[in-house]
Amino acid sequence: MTSPPSPDIDRLLAPLPEDWQRRLRHAHAARVNAGLCNEVYRLTADEGVFALRLNHPHPDALGIDTARERQVLKTIAGQPWAPIVHHHDAHSMLSEWMHGEAPLGGASTRLHWLAHALESVHTITTPLPVIDIPEQMTRLAQRCGPEASAAQRRVDALLTHYQPPNCRVLCHHDWHPGNLLIGRGGWTLLDWEFAGAGDPRLDVGGAINGFALNSDQITTLSRMTGFGVSELKRASAIMTALERLWFAANPTLMDDAQLRLRQWIEAN
Repeated sequence: MTSPPSPDIDRLLAPLPEDWQRRLRHAHAARVNAGLCNEVYRLTADEGVFALRLNHPHPDALGIDTARERQVLKTIAGQPWAPIVHHHDAHSMLSEWMHGEAPLGGASTRLHWLAHALESVHTITTPLPVIDIPEQMTRLAQRCGPEASAAQRRVDALLTHYQPPNCRVLCHHDWHPGNLLIGRGGWTLLDWEFAGAGDPRLDVGGAINGFALNSDQITTLSRMTGFGVSELKRASAIMTALERLWFAANPTLMDDAQLRLRQWIEAN
């Protein structure tokens, strides 16, 4: 038997279709710490355990397109590393609760596994909405208030030698241990809100940042992915800039977002 239903279960289930509201009305809900953008709950019911995500009310400000995410999730459905999604719309997502542990980062990162995970995603070339990171950076810089002009100059300098990819592939754009689970049956990649067709070098650069890899690890990952060391270091710097700009454009998500932006602008 499940625990008694949560007092606010009706509110939590309201965005779901009626059949799911009926099936989960006696579920016990517990909020989990999962990301900055949305509310996420673990729902424990007689028929299983589910993850309920209630979307941020203003996704456009965060660069989130729920229709794009829905298309990505449909494209990857059936992949062994994809979440099992039961319902997805502009307001909510209901999926199976995935069991496992987050992989280790930093010096303990399993680079062969990380390279395999990246390649597994990047092999998908099905046409999808494009995520143009340089364009996103310009849009975000424009929302940085008094720092907008300085931020844009820093973006322009950073992108001086950047060349768009010859072929865009599926990119997740948010690789870090908190978005991955490794269980008995394999690994699962979560949180596809920022995914789309993109530059695989930048996706690897995001993983370098998310897993806090050092120079030696970047060199090893370069051999495994086939991208040059200089390419990956540039990609890492671009994705660092994207993160600083994103938080500065959404300052309620991080207390020192403006300070971190200023530090990035002033860095050599």
